Amino acid sequence: MTREDRSHEIGDYVRYLDRLVDTLLPQVEGERGSVTPAPKLTVLGFSQGVATAARWTVLGRTRPSRLVLWGDFLPPDLDLAEASRAWERTDVVLVRGDRDGLFADPGLERGESRRRGEAGLRARVLAYEGGHEIDPGVLARLAEVE
Repeated sequence: MTREDRSHEIGDYVRYLDRLVDTLLPQVEGERGSVTPAPKLTVLGFSQGVATAARWTVLGRTRPSRLVLWGDFLPPDLDLAEASRAWERTDVVLVRGDRDGLFADPGLERGESRRRGEAGLRARVLAYEGGHEIDPGVLARLAEVE
């Protein structure tokens, strides 16, 4: 993403991801009239993908059942009051490795926690033993939780 055309590029990827869901979701929902329950959508953003996943699920039309934001902080430009409204029915999970250097400064985590609290944003934090990677065991635990 370029600094010069940032807001336009964010708008582009938000629209693209919404269209992608519009295209793919009907393929997994089954035929109309089926007794199959609608699929629950989980969005997972890892590292720099946290910002994309967070912005998309706030600025776009897609409202997932669960939003997993793994290995980074919420983007500072995200309106957390707006996020709180958009994620009202979303299970928001912030995943943090205890050896991830990004979280070495406790002041940064406290600052983000304060911002989330002030905005009334409900999110649970899942900490695990590990660094800046997707841990297969934690991922499996997340897949089991409904």
